[in-house]
Amino acid sequence: MNENTRPGLATLIGFGAGDFACNLYWQGITLYLLYFYTEALRLPPAVAGAVFMGGAIWDGLADVAVGVAAERSRRGYAWFVGWGAIPLALGFPLAFMVPPLSGAALVAFACFSQLALRTLYAVVNVPYAAWSTRISDRSADRTRIAGLRLAFGAAAATGVALGFPWAAARIGHAGAAAICAVLATPILIAIAARAPEHRVRAEQATPLPLATMLTGLRRNRAFVTLALALVAATIAGTLTGQSVLYYFARVTGDAAAGPRALAVMAVAGAVGVPVWTAIALRIGARATWLWSASAGLVLIAAFVLAGRTLAMPYLAAMQFVLTGLLLAGWSLLPDSVDVGEGATGIRVEAPAFGVAALVQKLAMAAAGLMLGVTYDLGGYASGGGQGAITGLMILGPAAALALSMVAIGANPIRRA
Repeated sequence: MNENTRPGLATLIGFGAGDFACNLYWQGITLYLLYFYTEALRLPPAVAGAVFMGGAIWDGLADVAVGVAAERSRRGYAWFVGWGAIPLALGFPLAFMVPPLSGAALVAFACFSQLALRTLYAVVNVPYAAWSTRISDRSADRTRIAGLRLAFGAAAATGVALGFPWAAARIGHAGAAAICAVLATPILIAIAARAPEHRVRAEQATPLPLATMLTGLRRNRAFVTLALALVAATIAGTLTGQSVLYYFARVTGDAAAGPRALAVMAVAGAVGVPVWTAIALRIGARATWLWSASAGLVLIAAFVLAGRTLAMPYLAAMQFVLTGLLLAGWSLLPDSVDVGEGATGIRVEAPAFGVAALVQKLAMAAAGLMLGVTYDLGGYASGGGQGAITGLMILGPAAALALSMVAIGANPIRRA
Protein backbone atom coordinates (compact mmCIF):
# COMPACT_ATOMS: atom_id res chain seq x y z
CA MET A 1 0.00 0.00 0.00
CA ASN A 2 1.34 3.45 -0.84
CA GLU A 3 0.34 7.08 -0.60
CA ASN A 4 -1.86 7.09 -3.71
CA THR A 5 -4.02 4.35 -2.19
CA ARG A 6 -4.61 6.22 1.06
CA PRO A 7 -8.35 6.66 1.68
CA GLY A 8 -10.10 10.01 1.78
CA LEU A 9 -12.46 11.10 4.52
CA ALA A 10 -15.54 10.06 2.54
CA THR A 11 -14.14 6.55 2.16
CA LEU A 12 -13.38 6.33 5.87
CA ILE A 13 -16.89 7.50 6.78
CA GLY A 14 -18.53 5.13 4.30
CA PHE A 15 -16.57 2.19 5.63
CA GLY A 16 -17.20 3.16 9.26
CA ALA A 17 -20.95 3.14 8.61
CA GLY A 18 -20.72 -0.65 8.50
CA ASP A 19 -20.57 -0.65 12.27
CA PHE A 20 -23.99 1.01 12.38
CA ALA A 21 -25.36 -2.02 10.55
CA CYS A 22 -23.38 -4.54 12.58
CA ASN A 23 -24.36 -2.93 15.87
CA LEU A 24 -28.06 -3.04 15.05
CA TYR A 25 -27.56 -6.79 15.40
CA TRP A 26 -24.88 -6.87 18.06
CA GLN A 27 -26.58 -4.46 20.46
CA GLY A 28 -29.77 -6.48 20.19
CA ILE A 29 -27.80 -9.58 21.18
CA THR A 30 -25.84 -8.02 24.02
CA LEU A 31 -28.53 -5.76 25.50
CA TYR A 32 -31.72 -7.76 25.09
CA LEU A 33 -31.19 -11.42 24.23
CA LEU A 34 -30.40 -12.61 27.77
CA TYR A 35 -33.17 -10.43 29.18
CA PHE A 36 -35.50 -11.80 26.48
CA TYR A 37 -34.74 -15.33 27.64
CA THR A 38 -35.58 -14.64 31.28
CA GLU A 39 -38.53 -12.29 30.83
CA ALA A 40 -40.22 -13.34 27.54
CA LEU A 41 -39.31 -17.03 27.29
CA ARG A 42 -39.42 -17.36 31.10
CA LEU A 43 -36.24 -19.41 31.29
CA PRO A 44 -34.63 -19.65 34.77
CA PRO A 45 -31.68 -17.22 35.03
CA ALA A 46 -29.07 -19.97 35.33
CA VAL A 47 -30.50 -21.78 32.28
CA ALA A 48 -30.69 -18.53 30.32
CA GLY A 49 -27.12 -17.72 31.33
CA ALA A 50 -25.95 -21.17 30.22
CA VAL A 51 -27.72 -20.81 26.85
CA PHE A 52 -26.18 -17.37 26.40
CA MET A 53 -22.76 -18.72 27.36
CA GLY A 54 -23.05 -21.62 24.91
CA GLY A 55 -24.03 -19.23 22.14
CA ALA A 56 -21.14 -16.91 22.92
CA ILE A 57 -18.64 -19.80 22.89
CA TRP A 58 -20.02 -21.01 19.56
CA ASP A 59 -19.86 -17.44 18.30
CA GLY A 60 -16.17 -17.23 19.12
CA LEU A 61 -15.40 -20.53 17.41
CA ALA A 62 -17.35 -19.38 14.36
CA ASP A 63 -15.30 -16.16 14.35
CA VAL A 64 -12.06 -18.13 14.13
CA ALA A 65 -13.43 -20.46 11.44
CA VAL A 66 -14.67 -17.53 9.35
CA GLY A 67 -11.38 -15.69 9.86
CA VAL A 68 -9.38 -18.66 8.59
CA ALA A 69 -11.77 -19.13 5.63
CA ALA A 70 -11.54 -15.44 4.71
CA GLU A 71 -7.73 -15.49 4.98
CA ARG A 72 -7.44 -18.52 2.72
CA SER A 73 -10.08 -17.36 0.23
CA ARG A 74 -9.24 -15.56 -3.01
CA ARG A 75 -12.57 -13.75 -3.01
CA GLY A 76 -11.70 -10.92 -0.63
CA TYR A 77 -13.54 -9.63 2.41
CA ALA A 78 -16.22 -7.84 0.40
CA TRP A 79 -17.60 -11.15 -0.85
CA PHE A 80 -18.28 -12.38 2.68
CA VAL A 81 -19.89 -9.13 3.77
CA GLY A 82 -22.13 -8.81 0.73
CA TRP A 83 -23.30 -12.41 0.48
CA GLY A 84 -23.73 -12.80 4.23
CA ALA A 85 -25.93 -9.74 4.71
CA ILE A 86 -29.28 -11.25 3.66
CA PRO A 87 -29.02 -14.58 5.57
CA LEU A 88 -28.05 -12.57 8.66
CA ALA A 89 -31.14 -10.40 8.21
CA LEU A 90 -33.30 -13.54 8.22
CA GLY A 91 -31.62 -15.09 11.26
CA PHE A 92 -32.02 -12.09 13.56
CA PRO A 93 -35.83 -12.16 13.98
CA LEU A 94 -35.69 -15.94 14.44
CA ALA A 95 -33.65 -15.55 17.62
CA PHE A 96 -36.33 -13.28 19.13
CA MET A 97 -39.35 -15.45 18.36
CA VAL A 98 -41.55 -16.76 21.18
CA PRO A 99 -42.48 -20.24 19.93
CA PRO A 100 -45.36 -22.33 21.32
CA LEU A 101 -42.92 -24.58 23.18
CA SER A 102 -41.99 -25.31 26.77
CA GLY A 103 -39.39 -27.14 28.80
CA ALA A 104 -36.49 -28.78 26.98
CA ALA A 105 -38.00 -28.00 23.57
CA LEU A 106 -38.01 -24.28 24.35
CA VAL A 107 -34.40 -24.41 25.54
CA ALA A 108 -33.42 -26.31 22.38
CA PHE A 109 -35.12 -23.69 20.20
CA ALA A 110 -33.32 -20.87 22.03
CA CYS A 111 -30.01 -22.67 21.53
CA PHE A 112 -30.58 -23.38 17.83
CA SER A 113 -31.79 -19.89 16.92
CA GLN A 114 -28.94 -18.25 18.80
CA LEU A 115 -26.27 -20.46 17.23
CA ALA A 116 -27.66 -19.77 13.76
CA LEU A 117 -27.69 -16.02 14.39
CA ARG A 118 -24.19 -15.92 15.78
CA THR A 119 -22.80 -17.99 12.90
CA LEU A 120 -24.34 -15.68 10.32
CA TYR A 121 -23.11 -12.64 12.22
CA ALA A 122 -19.55 -14.00 12.20
CA VAL A 123 -19.66 -14.48 8.42
CA VAL A 124 -20.30 -10.75 8.02
CA ASN A 125 -18.58 -9.14 10.98
CA VAL A 126 -15.15 -10.82 11.05
CA PRO A 127 -14.26 -10.02 7.40
CA TYR A 128 -15.65 -6.51 7.86
CA ALA A 129 -13.46 -5.94 10.93
CA ALA A 130 -10.36 -7.42 9.26
CA TRP A 131 -11.01 -5.17 6.25
CA SER A 132 -9.65 -2.24 8.28
CA THR A 133 -6.13 -3.59 7.69
CA ARG A 134 -6.70 -3.11 3.94
CA ILE A 135 -8.27 0.33 3.99
CA SER A 136 -5.00 1.93 5.11
CA ASP A 137 -1.64 0.88 6.55
CA ARG A 138 -1.24 4.08 8.62
CA SER A 139 -1.88 3.89 12.35
CA ALA A 140 -3.53 7.33 12.38
CA ASP A 141 -5.99 6.29 9.66
CA ARG A 142 -6.80 3.15 11.60
CA THR A 143 -7.46 5.19 14.72
CA ARG A 144 -9.82 7.40 12.71
CA ILE A 145 -11.54 4.30 11.32
CA ALA A 146 -11.92 2.96 14.86
CA GLY A 147 -13.38 6.28 15.97
CA LEU A 148 -15.85 6.39 13.08
CA ARG A 149 -16.87 2.79 13.63
CA LEU A 150 -17.49 3.45 17.32
CA ALA A 151 -19.46 6.60 16.51
CA PHE A 152 -21.73 4.71 14.12
CA GLY A 153 -21.92 1.86 16.60
CA ALA A 154 -22.96 4.24 19.37
CA ALA A 155 -25.68 5.67 17.12
CA ALA A 156 -26.98 2.15 16.52
CA ALA A 157 -26.77 1.37 20.23
CA THR A 158 -28.86 4.43 21.04
CA GLY A 159 -31.46 3.45 18.48
CA VAL A 160 -31.60 -0.14 19.70
CA ALA A 161 -31.72 0.84 23.39
CA LEU A 162 -34.68 3.17 22.80
CA GLY A 163 -36.37 1.67 19.77
CA PHE A 164 -36.12 -2.07 20.38
CA PRO A 165 -38.25 -2.23 23.56
CA TRP A 166 -40.68 0.32 22.12
CA ALA A 167 -41.15 -1.73 18.96
CA ALA A 168 -41.20 -5.03 20.85
CA ALA A 169 -44.09 -3.79 23.01
CA ARG A 170 -46.11 -3.07 19.87
CA ILE A 171 -45.16 -5.67 17.26
CA GLY A 172 -43.26 -8.23 19.30
CA HIS A 173 -39.57 -8.93 19.74
CA ALA A 174 -39.29 -10.65 16.36
CA GLY A 175 -40.89 -7.63 14.68
CA ALA A 176 -38.44 -5.27 16.39
CA ALA A 177 -35.57 -7.48 15.23
CA ALA A 178 -36.94 -7.45 11.67
CA ILE A 179 -36.85 -3.63 11.65
CA CYS A 180 -33.17 -3.72 12.62
CA ALA A 181 -32.47 -6.19 9.82
CA VAL A 182 -34.24 -4.05 7.21
CA LEU A 183 -32.11 -1.04 8.21
CA ALA A 184 -28.82 -2.94 8.32
CA THR A 185 -28.92 -4.98 5.12
CA PRO A 186 -28.63 -2.23 2.45
CA ILE A 187 -25.73 -0.62 4.34
CA LEU A 188 -23.71 -3.84 4.35
CA ILE A 189 -24.43 -4.54 0.69
CA ALA A 190 -23.40 -0.98 -0.26
CA ILE A 191 -20.09 -1.30 1.60
CA ALA A 192 -19.38 -4.64 -0.06
CA ALA A 193 -19.96 -3.01 -3.44
CA ARG A 194 -18.08 0.26 -2.96
CA ALA A 195 -15.41 0.16 -0.22
CA PRO A 196 -11.80 -0.27 -1.42
CA GLU A 197 -9.83 -3.35 -0.44
CA HIS A 198 -6.13 -2.69 -0.96
CA ARG A 199 -3.77 -5.57 -0.36
CA VAL A 200 -0.89 -4.79 1.99
CA ARG A 201 1.14 -7.76 0.80
CA ALA A 202 1.33 -9.97 -2.24
CA GLU A 203 -0.95 -13.00 -2.08
CA GLN A 204 0.69 -16.20 -0.87
CA ALA A 205 1.35 -18.69 -3.65
CA THR A 206 -0.52 -21.20 -1.47
CA PRO A 207 -2.76 -20.40 1.53
CA LEU A 208 -1.03 -20.51 4.89
CA PRO A 209 -1.75 -23.67 6.92
CA LEU A 210 -3.84 -23.15 10.04
CA ALA A 211 -0.96 -24.23 12.27
CA THR A 212 1.28 -21.58 10.71
CA MET A 213 -1.35 -18.89 11.27
CA LEU A 214 -1.78 -19.85 14.92
CA THR A 215 1.98 -19.98 15.42
CA GLY A 216 2.27 -16.48 14.01
CA LEU A 217 -0.38 -15.22 16.42
CA ARG A 218 1.12 -17.06 19.41
CA ARG A 219 4.54 -15.53 18.77
CA ASN A 220 3.07 -12.06 18.32
CA ARG A 221 3.46 -10.42 21.73
CA ALA A 222 1.52 -7.34 20.65
CA PHE A 223 -1.47 -9.49 19.71
CA VAL A 224 -1.33 -11.81 22.74
CA THR A 225 -1.21 -9.02 25.32
CA LEU A 226 -3.94 -7.11 23.51
CA ALA A 227 -6.14 -10.23 23.43
CA LEU A 228 -5.74 -10.65 27.19
CA ALA A 229 -6.63 -7.00 27.72
CA LEU A 230 -9.68 -7.40 25.49
CA VAL A 231 -10.86 -10.34 27.60
CA ALA A 232 -10.76 -8.23 30.74
CA ALA A 233 -12.38 -5.21 29.07
CA THR A 234 -15.16 -7.39 27.64
CA ILE A 235 -15.95 -8.80 31.07
CA ALA A 236 -16.10 -5.28 32.50
CA GLY A 237 -18.39 -4.07 29.72
CA THR A 238 -20.65 -7.13 29.77
CA LEU A 239 -21.17 -7.11 33.53
CA THR A 240 -21.94 -3.41 33.41
CA GLY A 241 -24.29 -3.51 30.43
CA GLN A 242 -26.12 -6.73 31.32
CA SER A 243 -26.73 -5.50 34.88
CA VAL A 244 -28.61 -2.36 33.84
CA LEU A 245 -32.09 -3.76 33.21
CA TYR A 246 -31.91 -5.98 36.28
CA TYR A 247 -30.57 -3.18 38.48
CA PHE A 248 -33.41 -0.79 37.73
CA ALA A 249 -36.08 -3.50 37.80
CA ARG A 250 -35.02 -5.13 41.09
CA VAL A 251 -32.80 -2.70 43.00
CA THR A 252 -34.42 0.68 42.33
CA GLY A 253 -37.88 -0.66 41.49
CA ASP A 254 -38.09 1.52 38.37
CA ALA A 255 -38.06 -0.96 35.48
CA ALA A 256 -38.94 1.73 32.94
CA ALA A 257 -35.67 3.50 33.73
CA GLY A 258 -33.64 0.54 32.41
CA PRO A 259 -34.08 1.23 28.68
CA ARG A 260 -33.59 4.95 29.35
CA ALA A 261 -30.32 4.17 31.12
CA LEU A 262 -29.14 2.08 28.16
CA ALA A 263 -29.96 4.95 25.82
CA VAL A 264 -28.13 7.44 28.04
CA MET A 265 -25.14 5.10 28.08
CA ALA A 266 -25.20 4.89 24.29
CA VAL A 267 -25.23 8.68 24.04
CA ALA A 268 -22.36 8.89 26.52
CA GLY A 269 -20.44 6.41 24.39
CA ALA A 270 -21.11 8.51 21.30
CA VAL A 271 -19.86 11.63 23.10
CA GLY A 272 -16.77 9.74 24.16
CA VAL A 273 -15.79 8.65 20.65
CA PRO A 274 -14.38 11.97 19.38
CA VAL A 275 -12.83 12.68 22.79
CA TRP A 276 -10.97 9.37 22.97
CA THR A 277 -10.10 9.50 19.26
CA ALA A 278 -8.43 12.88 19.75
CA ILE A 279 -6.61 11.58 22.83
CA ALA A 280 -5.42 8.45 21.00
CA LEU A 281 -4.15 10.47 18.05
CA ARG A 282 -2.18 12.61 20.49
CA ILE A 283 -0.77 10.09 23.01
CA GLY A 284 -1.24 6.74 21.26
CA ALA A 285 -3.78 3.95 21.66
CA ARG A 286 -1.86 2.03 24.35
CA ALA A 287 -1.59 5.05 26.64
CA THR A 288 -5.25 5.81 25.96
CA TRP A 289 -6.19 2.36 27.26
CA LEU A 290 -4.24 2.91 30.48
CA TRP A 291 -5.80 6.30 31.06
CA SER A 292 -9.36 5.16 30.39
CA ALA A 293 -9.05 2.05 32.60
CA SER A 294 -7.61 4.17 35.41
CA ALA A 295 -10.53 6.57 35.08
CA GLY A 296 -12.92 3.63 35.32
CA LEU A 297 -11.42 2.45 38.60
CA VAL A 298 -11.68 5.96 40.04
CA LEU A 299 -15.27 6.17 38.87
CA ILE A 300 -16.24 2.86 40.50
CA ALA A 301 -14.63 3.93 43.78
CA ALA A 302 -16.53 7.22 43.70
CA PHE A 303 -19.82 5.39 43.07
CA VAL A 304 -19.23 3.13 46.08
CA LEU A 305 -18.22 6.02 48.34
CA ALA A 306 -21.33 7.92 47.30
CA GLY A 307 -23.50 5.10 48.60
CA ARG A 308 -24.38 3.85 45.11
CA THR A 309 -26.66 6.80 44.50
CA LEU A 310 -26.93 8.55 41.12
CA ALA A 311 -26.87 5.28 39.19
CA MET A 312 -27.80 6.89 35.88
CA PRO A 313 -24.87 9.37 35.84
CA TYR A 314 -22.53 6.61 37.00
CA LEU A 315 -23.55 4.27 34.18
CA ALA A 316 -23.24 7.06 31.62
CA ALA A 317 -19.76 7.93 32.86
CA MET A 318 -18.81 4.25 32.90
CA GLN A 319 -19.85 3.86 29.28
CA PHE A 320 -17.77 6.93 28.42
CA VAL A 321 -14.77 5.19 29.99
CA LEU A 322 -15.45 1.85 28.30
CA THR A 323 -15.57 3.65 24.95
CA GLY A 324 -11.95 4.61 25.50
CA LEU A 325 -11.03 0.94 25.84
CA LEU A 326 -12.94 0.05 22.68
CA LEU A 327 -11.30 2.84 20.71
CA ALA A 328 -7.85 1.83 21.89
CA GLY A 329 -8.46 -1.87 21.26
CA TRP A 330 -9.73 -1.45 17.70
CA SER A 331 -6.83 0.93 16.97
CA LEU A 332 -4.22 -1.49 18.31
CA LEU A 333 -5.57 -4.64 16.65
CA PRO A 334 -4.67 -3.86 13.00
CA ASP A 335 -1.34 -2.44 14.16
CA SER A 336 -0.64 -5.71 15.98
CA VAL A 337 -1.00 -7.50 12.62
CA ASP A 338 1.80 -5.35 11.20
CA VAL A 339 3.95 -5.77 14.32
CA GLY A 340 3.49 -9.52 14.18
CA GLU A 341 4.52 -9.67 10.53
CA GLY A 342 7.67 -7.73 11.33
CA ALA A 343 8.53 -9.94 14.29
CA THR A 344 7.67 -13.36 12.85
CA GLY A 345 7.63 -12.94 9.08
CA ILE A 346 4.05 -14.26 9.04
CA ARG A 347 1.17 -11.94 8.21
CA VAL A 348 -2.12 -13.08 9.74
CA GLU A 349 -5.05 -10.74 9.13
CA ALA A 350 -8.56 -12.18 9.32
CA PRO A 351 -7.65 -15.00 11.74
CA ALA A 352 -6.23 -12.38 14.10
CA PHE A 353 -9.58 -10.62 14.16
CA GLY A 354 -11.33 -13.98 14.47
CA VAL A 355 -9.24 -15.05 17.46
CA ALA A 356 -9.66 -11.63 19.05
CA ALA A 357 -13.41 -12.02 18.62
CA LEU A 358 -13.21 -15.55 20.05
CA VAL A 359 -11.55 -14.48 23.27
CA GLN A 360 -14.03 -11.62 23.61
CA LYS A 361 -16.98 -13.97 23.09
CA LEU A 362 -15.55 -16.42 25.63
CA ALA A 363 -15.22 -13.54 28.08
CA MET A 364 -18.78 -12.46 27.33
CA ALA A 365 -19.98 -16.04 27.82
CA ALA A 366 -18.20 -16.29 31.15
CA ALA A 367 -19.70 -12.98 32.25
CA GLY A 368 -23.19 -14.09 31.21
CA LEU A 369 -22.88 -17.35 33.12
CA MET A 370 -21.40 -15.51 36.10
CA LEU A 371 -24.40 -13.19 36.09
CA GLY A 372 -26.94 -16.00 35.89
CA VAL A 373 -25.37 -18.17 38.59
CA THR A 374 -24.75 -15.22 40.92
CA TYR A 375 -28.34 -14.06 40.56
CA ASP A 376 -29.66 -17.55 41.23
CA LEU A 377 -27.51 -17.90 44.34
CA GLY A 378 -28.64 -14.45 45.44
CA GLY A 379 -32.31 -15.42 45.35
CA TYR A 380 -33.39 -13.74 42.11
CA ALA A 381 -36.05 -16.36 41.31
CA SER A 382 -37.82 -15.74 44.63
CA GLY A 383 -37.96 -11.99 44.13
CA GLY A 384 -34.64 -11.08 45.77
CA GLY A 385 -31.12 -10.81 44.40
CA GLN A 386 -30.65 -7.07 44.94
CA GLY A 387 -27.31 -7.54 46.68
CA ALA A 388 -26.03 -9.91 44.01
CA ILE A 389 -27.05 -7.52 41.23
CA THR A 390 -25.37 -4.50 42.81
CA GLY A 391 -22.26 -6.35 43.94
CA LEU A 392 -21.58 -7.92 40.57
CA MET A 393 -22.15 -4.61 38.77
CA ILE A 394 -19.44 -2.97 40.91
CA LEU A 395 -16.83 -5.56 41.88
CA GLY A 396 -16.72 -7.44 38.57
CA PRO A 397 -15.85 -4.45 36.36
CA ALA A 398 -13.36 -3.14 38.93
CA ALA A 399 -11.36 -6.37 38.94
CA ALA A 400 -11.54 -6.67 35.16
CA LEU A 401 -10.32 -3.12 34.54
CA ALA A 402 -7.34 -3.67 36.84
CA LEU A 403 -6.39 -6.85 35.00
CA SER A 404 -6.70 -5.12 31.64
CA MET A 405 -4.14 -2.53 32.74
CA VAL A 406 -1.66 -5.27 33.63
CA ALA A 407 -2.07 -6.91 30.21
CA ILE A 408 -1.89 -3.74 28.15
CA GLY A 409 1.09 -2.56 30.17
CA ALA A 410 3.05 -5.45 28.67
CA ASN A 411 2.02 -4.57 25.09
CA PRO A 412 5.04 -3.47 23.00
CA ILE A 413 3.13 -1.10 20.66
CA ARG A 414 3.89 2.53 21.31
CA ARG A 415 3.06 5.54 19.12
CA ALA A 416 3.75 4.04 15.69
